[in-house]
Amino acid sequence: MADPVRLQELARRLGHSPAWLYRRGRLERLYAEGMPRPMTMTGHREWDRLSIEAWLGRHHPHAFGGPANDASPPPVPANDRAWQKLLLETYRVPPSRPGSGRGNP
Repeated sequence: MADPVRLQELARRLGHSPAWLYRRGRLERLYAEGMPRPMTMTGHREWDRLSIEAWLGRHHPHAFGGPANDASPPPVPANDRAWQKLLLETYRVPPSRPGSGRGNP
């Protein structure tokens, strides 16, 4: 088992002082944002290292955003008519068929 993360290390990794973490409601806000709760609530607080590493990897304020799912950005229409055509094709409502129960009979 890895060594636990102590308050001083956690504060340093977040870019703040330990006193910053002890300010009113600071830890509770971090817990609400998904930060793991400490393994010990009495005495010196210690967190599970693997849980904190995973949380920091996802939620660290200085972390880079993940890559987009698309390999390339979508094409950008060159003018208003091209935008209108793109929007009409994208959000076109299919015509209703007679007897399908939609629209006018």
